[in-house]
Amino acid sequence: MGLGLHRFLPYALYLVFIGGALIAMIKPTFAVYLLALTLPLQHARYHLSDFPLGGHLMDILLIFAAVGVVIQGGSMVRKSPLLYPVLGTIMISYVSLWVGVLLMPALPLPLQLGNTPFGNWTIFVKLPILFLLVCGTITTKKQMQIALVCMLIAFLWVGKNFYRNMEGRDTGEDFSYDLRTTGADFGGSNGKATYQLEGTLCLIAILGTLRKLWKLLALLAIGLGGYGVLFAYSRGAYLALLVCLLYLGIFKFRLLVPLVIGLVIMAPVVLPKSVWERIQMTYQGGQLDASSEQRLPVWEDAIETAQRDPVLGVGFNCFRFYRAGQRLLDTHNMYLKAYVETGMLGLGCLLILWWRMFWAGHGLFHTATDPFLRALGLGFAAAAIAVIVVNVTGDRWTYIDLSSNTWILAGLVVQAKALQGAASDESELQQEHEVPQSTVQGNPATPMPLRVLIGSPQARPLSLTTSFPLVRPA
Repeated sequence: MGLGLHRFLPYALYLVFIGGALIAMIKPTFAVYLLALTLPLQHARYHLSDFPLGGHLMDILLIFAAVGVVIQGGSMVRKSPLLYPVLGTIMISYVSLWVGVLLMPALPLPLQLGNTPFGNWTIFVKLPILFLLVCGTITTKKQMQIALVCMLIAFLWVGKNFYRNMEGRDTGEDFSYDLRTTGADFGGSNGKATYQLEGTLCLIAILGTLRKLWKLLALLAIGLGGYGVLFAYSRGAYLALLVCLLYLGIFKFRLLVPLVIGLVIMAPVVLPKSVWERIQMTYQGGQLDASSEQRLPVWEDAIETAQRDPVLGVGFNCFRFYRAGQRLLDTHNMYLKAYVETGMLGLGCLLILWWRMFWAGHGLFHTATDPFLRALGLGFAAAAIAVIVVNVTGDRWTYIDLSSNTWILAGLVVQAKALQGAASDESELQQEHEVPQSTVQGNPATPMPLRVLIGSPQARPLSLTTSFPLVRPA
């Protein structure tokens, strides 16, 4: 910024968070909007640590929003297919911390913050709490769309920054690891590719429901997101992209199926040279590349370490202590990481959660009558498939900037199903209110429906009719 206004942005962001926390007690939905806008912007949030309580502003915002929900007579714990896996994730991961201390007494007790297992758990657990907050505050389609706009703004900002970081690099020549130095946010290049992949898939799904101006912004975001997926050089993201595009093609956009098949066949010709080389280097000369080869002994070590407690694991974020002195401290596979650190209970809970996330989106796509809600369900189902695929090659789940959108979208889909159910109940209620003509003009002895006599019960605080000017009228 030529005027030097960037120096004042941290101050402005700090004041927004402070004011947002106060507003959240009156209007908890504001906290969802603010978090949707800022959670992916890790570099911007780092500047807050220089201010009083700056490192705890997210905690303060979540607490104030939860208090606001209670003050308004609401609840963040609402029954849904995702509720029990979410609560199970919180409880099992915490209990595993104490198991970790029992197995390795040198570990700090699960009370100490900082770069400790408990400190990292408190960061991760904000994600399921964010999901619960969305379920407890978002009650209208308008609020859903405002949240999506906040996510879109953050997505555009991340895409813009990635594009600027890649400027001047020759992506048309041979692949080199220097091309992947795009920052440590999102857990590295693979995580950044996952974030941009999930956002791109959701935007593709809802694109047809948007008004003209928003559609143009969405197309720009899809372009930036696609660029980010391509040049983050994440092989896991490439695989997830193909699987998700096939899903979208089979269930909605039929043209995508032949396009994906054609892309696979013509990949050496249509893909940039560096991208094709990155894909080819996975398996050459009858053996895996060095990066993949190094993971195999780590996986074997993880399976062996898990035998110390196969039920609850060795403790959330504790496997790295068993790898002390080694080059690779992480399992580079979320399934194995969940197994070794939280045991069969934690892995089972994670698998159920991911499956129900996919099924919530897929089910909404098939059952919703509102075009926007159907598109939202389709996009989230595709994003859930991406989560399932990319986590085979690494941890693309526990980073808050990477996974915040996934949890917010999960909450929106759960509430969208509630909206759809409320709309169906209202339709049935209206039909019951319609008194048959024979009842009015016929036999006086014919009793009238009870609900016509006493009135309808209090309506649920969910609205499918109010809408933000984001989508076209249904």
